[in-house]
Amino acid sequence: MSEAIFDYEQPDSFKFLTNQYGPVFRTNIVGENLIVSTDPEIKYNIFQQENKSFILLYTESFMKIFGEGSLPMNHGDVHKYFKNLILRLVGPENLKAKIFPGIEEATRKHLDSWASFGNIDVKEGTSKMIFEYFAKLLIHYDEEKAPKGKLRDNFQAFMDGVISFPLNIPGTAYHACLQGRKNAYKVIKDAFEKRKASKTPYNDFLDHLLKEVECEDTFSDEQNAINLIFVLLFASHETTSAASTFAIKFISDHPDVLEELAV
Repeated sequence: MSEAIFDYEQPDSFKFLTNQYGPVFRTNIVGENLIVSTDPEIKYNIFQQENKSFILLYTESFMKIFGEGSLPMNHGDVHKYFKNLILRLVGPENLKAKIFPGIEEATRKHLDSWASFGNIDVKEGTSKMIFEYFAKLLIHYDEEKAPKGKLRDNFQAFMDGVISFPLNIPGTAYHACLQGRKNAYKVIKDAFEKRKASKTPYNDFLDHLLKEVECEDTFSDEQNAINLIFVLLFASHETTSAASTFAIKFISDHPDVLEELAV
């Protein structure tokens, strides 16, 4: 297919197009010809045919931001390999034994600190909590002890420009996005090199990646390992913080649910 499949939950700006052309139509976004689907059943069928009738593709600007060798750009056996690596981190056993208890502990800690504030921006507070937890889980990174130019600040600049017009000029969101990625990548690379030299185990995901890189029969090398950590930080932070924020909102909108959870 010469066009990409663009999976997009219908915003107000698309209502005119869907009313005129139906739930599937062609358009152009950030210089890319796309097929937009707002039909849940069609999107479900597409995902069921991934790596069969369809392959996962991204816009050119998105590929430049993440890098053509990064995890989202891989297909076939390479994609399956990295998917299995990720499942070792977030698979059912590790979720139950390590991640859920860790998230609960981090949540209690941040809720205690929020109690001293008159008002709290839930999205910002949740985002900070999730990022700090996963940064420590992945590379044992402590945001509070980090020097200026913290990892989360660079990721925020990156995320603010992921979906932006690809104009790489100082002052634009796209330029800030690329700079944020460059700085965040350096922090991760420095952590990788430091851990590799010290051989000190921290029982985190980076320890596991170092062992994978040392294996002879593997798709993973240092570049792929660093890219994988970058993508996991992005994915865990962006999706989990948003979901947690909506959960808090929906619970606060339904006092009966809150009362039942408090029992």
